[in-house]
Amino acid sequence: MLTPEKKISPESAALLNGMMERGLLFSVATARSMGTLPQILGPLRLSLPTALMNGVLIYDWGRERYVHVEALPRESAAGVVQVMERLGLGCYLFTLKDDILYANYRSLEQPCHQKFLAQRQGGGRKVFRRVASLAGAAAAEPCVFFSFSGPDPRPLREGLLLLQQVPGTAPVLYEDRDEHIWYLETCSARAGKASAMEWLKGFCGAQRTVAFGDNANDLDMLARADLSCAVANAAGPVRRAADRVIASNRENGVARFIAGDFKP
Repeated sequence: MLTPEKKISPESAALLNGMMERGLLFSVATARSMGTLPQILGPLRLSLPTALMNGVLIYDWGRERYVHVEALPRESAAGVVQVMERLGLGCYLFTLKDDILYANYRSLEQPCHQKFLAQRQGGGRKVFRRVASLAGAAAAEPCVFFSFSGPDPRPLREGLLLLQQVPGTAPVLYEDRDEHIWYLETCSARAGKASAMEWLKGFCGAQRTVAFGDNANDLDMLARADLSCAVANAAGPVRRAADRVIASNRENGVARFIAGDFKP
């Protein structure tokens, strides 16, 4: 739905806001957190909760709080830290305490890690925190998400194979095709965009779900939806998995499709 510049276009905002006023049940499932999402989704007048960090957290805009959290089991979080230390991978470990999301890190050796911090620090909804030990942070607070990233996918592919052996986790590896950065992310096996979609469906009483995606972290949600759509610029496996391929994010594909499908 976002443009390559990571924005909601004026046309998409106008179409979606108009349909939501007429009863469209619309929400967003994203890998992002509340550190940057309010600015990005600012043009939209959302009333339903939003699924964050690939479905790990669900945030209610009206109540200004998280209403659903899927934390990693403590032993699973410890296993992920062991993989990170074995491969020498830097990462962000996200923990949640008193409704505040903490992005914990030990060192930021990769330029992409430094850029992530520079672009996102300062927001009150996510606090960056340098720690002496990620294992200590994982033991002290509920862990909700790990994010490894870099321009070279090879060490991340090795990490994916090892994380797949850690019980209770659901790792996924994908490329940000706009920034050419690879992400290896993992969370509780009970979380995911598909689980978040089902939670939202029950929350609002929807009878039918239509899901849109462009990358590997959308595949579980697309498989569970009544109708799945991939934008034309989506990764190949996503296009092949979807029921339909629609116009690209440069062409307001999601909003235009919903405008043709929505019946008030």
